[in-house]
Order: sequence, then structure tokens, then C-alpha cells
Amino acid sequence: MQRVAVIGAGPAGCYFAWDVAGRRPDLTVDLFERNAVRPGAGLAIEDKVVSEFPVAFEGLHPSMRRWNRILVSADRHRIWSGGHDIVGVSRRALADHLLRLAADRPNVNVRCLELTGPPDGYDLVVASDGPNSRIRSCGDFGTRATEGQTVYAWLSSPVELPAMFALIPLSGGVLTVHAYPHAPDESTLVAEGDAQVLAENGLLGTPRSKAERRLAGLLHDDLGDAAVRAHTFPWRPFTTITNQRWRSGNLVLLGDAARTVHFSVGCGTALALADARHLADAVASDRLGTYEQTRRPVVERAQSDAAASMHWFEQLSHRSDLGTHQLVFALRTRRDVNSFASLRKRDPDFVASVMREMAGRFAAELEPVDVPLRVGSTDLPRRLVDVAECGGGLRIANRDLLGAVVDEEVAELDHVKHAADFIAVREQPAEGRVLRTELAAKVRGRSKLPVMLLCGSEASLDEVNTLIAAGRIDFAAHIPATTPEGSTP
Repeated sequence: MQRVAVIGAGPAGCYFAWDVAGRRPDLTVDLFERNAVRPGAGLAIEDKVVSEFPVAFEGLHPSMRRWNRILVSADRHRIWSGGHDIVGVSRRALADHLLRLAADRPNVNVRCLELTGPPDGYDLVVASDGPNSRIRSCGDFGTRATEGQTVYAWLSSPVELPAMFALIPLSGGVLTVHAYPHAPDESTLVAEGDAQVLAENGLLGTPRSKAERRLAGLLHDDLGDAAVRAHTFPWRPFTTITNQRWRSGNLVLLGDAARTVHFSVGCGTALALADARHLADAVASDRLGTYEQTRRPVVERAQSDAAASMHWFEQLSHRSDLGTHQLVFALRTRRDVNSFASLRKRDPDFVASVMREMAGRFAAELEPVDVPLRVGSTDLPRRLVDVAECGGGLRIANRDLLGAVVDEEVAELDHVKHAADFIAVREQPAEGRVLRTELAAKVRGRSKLPVMLLCGSEASLDEVNTLIAAGRIDFAAHIPATTPEGSTP
């Protein structure tokens, strides 16, 4: 291999060009940048990523912003939670730095040229031209694009906000604003909500300037008189990109051309840099097949995690119970990486406030399963119980309490809930906490009865604690086949 073309000079393309050119000084690397206009707003990146890729962030540290707490502002409530190690960085500053870094390699040529297809004469063409990649469309990758249920706009404001989620009640739903500082006196804001709700509240289907003023007004308590500038407009659904293959002939996909992950998990740039490093290693060692083999499992796990997070925010857009510590806990644990035990260790004060909200002032040291629960006319001392089959339903072992099992959509509730003390829902066969318990959460939202989750035997006590504290279920039992009647979990 002698000549490599890199199409797209974002973080993935630039880092790959710099890395592979350093590993293989004999290569000629042409880096194609379609225009000189760099993107605005900012990126949120885990601090450990900055440490892992020091050269990528060299010289940017004075302007970067760091935080270990996040504020949730909801319906006049302001709730802080901690345990984070995140960095905000200007997207433009990072892109400019990485482009200069690549251009400094003597065997990298930066070409300002917009291509509509792969150029001729190259042993390898790397498509790093984003989710709407033109180069990708020239190969056989098995691309699939799936749109989310909400719409979003990427914005910035000339004020240094704390890292926060602003949950703004609107007529018919909620506008969620993900905000964080990315430079001195500048912050990124990503606003998302249900399209119909936004339209009914004057945010969708209006000129850019009017939408910017409307958003600035809704955020006035945090922004003051600062303006809001939209970097993406009009509002659009987030599109998840997947590909069955990352290589087609001499074309290979990198960065968002290969996959996208929802902005709510903040790992897109980290994945891009790691993908670029592994591709550079594969090219330098002449083992191109190891790139996809190594990175695909990592990317698929990240996309699964992001899908659950995206779904949680889609459901949030229709909620009305804002401003509670339990909702903030649910936000923090929408991803499996966080749980009751991990948050209690990293942010004990916040978890103590959640427990006080659940069970009163003396409950801070309890676990959710140990908070008593009223079911029918009986007080259960613990929320992890044994159950036995009983006439098509379930009976709580050693208690005269009967439950109806709901397996389908919540329309079943009206038929079963009048003859039951509780509703039991099976854990769903899905990836991620949110999707595994989606039916249980829906039933809990509509039923006036306690909702029990029937868990598989692998469900841990920590997972049950997490689901109860997040308000997705009221209590839990292992499925009858794995929990004999009369035993003690």
C-alpha cells in the first residue's frame, strides 16, 4: 500500500491521517477537506479520553471546561448530582487543531476539494465524511438509517452555563435542553422534543430567528439576556446509522460514516478517535481486517447504550412529573453503566436525597428494596418477594395477595386490574435497562396498582434497587421457575 485518500477532515479523518502517516512515513496520505468553514458549538468528552489521546487535545486545555456535577433544572426545581468527570471543548478549536496536526506530517497533503465519489489512483479510500457520506453510497456496505421519534436542534450561547439538563414544561409535553460549557463564556445547547408539541408551542415550522428568540426566552432564567444561535436548522430527527460491512473494495468507513450514536451519551468523538487509532494500526501492520473485527463489538455496545438513552428522552418528552429527585435518578440510570450501588459510591449525598424522597427523612441509609410497600391491604416489609402461580395469575408467597400478569400493551389493564392487588410484568428480551423494562414502566404509568417486575435469575439486587429508585417498578420477584415458593431471596 502506497497511497491513501481520506475523505473528510473531522476528528476521525484528521487523527487517522496523522497517526497512519507517522506509523508509515513511506505512505502518501491525501486528506480531502471540502470547505474551510469549521463547525461551531462544542463537544462533551470524558476526561479519561483526553488523557488517552493527549496529542489530540494538546494546547486546548486552557479553554476547555471541566465538571464533575450536573444540574437538572425542572419546573422551578434545581437538583444537582455528581460523580462525573467530563470535559467540554470547542468543536471548532478541536477540528482546527487536528487538521493542523495532520498537515504537519510531511507525507500528508491537505486538499480543499469537495468530492462526489471516491478518487482514482488510491490503494485505500477512507470515508470519514459524516453520517450523510457520499463516499459510502458508492460502495456496498449494507447501510441502514433509522430516525428517532423526537427532533432536535444544535445551538450555542455566549454565556458559560453549568453542565445541565433543562426540562421545560410546554403545553402537551416537555422540551429537553442538554447544555454544557465548551469555552470561556460559551456553551452548547442541544434542544429536543416531540415534533407536534414543539409545533404547538411555536418552536417548529417557524423561521430560524423566531425559534432562536423563543428558545432564549424559555431559557431566560439560565441565560439571562444572552442570545441563542442555531447551528443546525430546521429541527430534525436524530438518525442512527449502522452498516453491515465497514469495507467494500478499497473503500473503508470511519467515524460517523460507519456509525452514529445519540448525542445524549456523549461518546461520538471518543469512538471516532479510537476507531481512527485502530484503523491506523491495521493499515500500518497490513492487517486491514482487524480494524472492523476489533472495533465493531465496541461500537455495537455503544449504539445499544445510546439507543436506550435516546428512547428514555423520547419518553420524557411526554411526561409531566418533573422536578423530583427520583426523576433525576432515572435520568442518571437510563444507561446500564450507572446503577444504585455505583451512584451511592460516587455521589452519596444525591442518592441519600433520593431515598429521603422515597421513604422519609430517616431512610437515607436504606436500600430501595428495604422500603416498605403497601400492596392491597398489606404492608410488605421488603420489595423483593417470592411468587407462585395461582389460577393464571400470581400469588405472593405467604401472603393473601393476588396479581395479574400483563404480557402485552397496556390496553389489558382495564380488563385485569379490578380483580388484582398488583400487576406483574415480565422483563423484556432487549438490550439496556430502559428497553428491558419498557412495558413495566408503561404499565406503572397507567395503573393505580403496584407494578411487579418478573426478573430472570441473573437480575442482581443492585439492578432491582436501581429500577425501584428510578420509578420504573414498585417491587420485583424472580420468575416462579427459579424462585420456589417459601424460599427467601
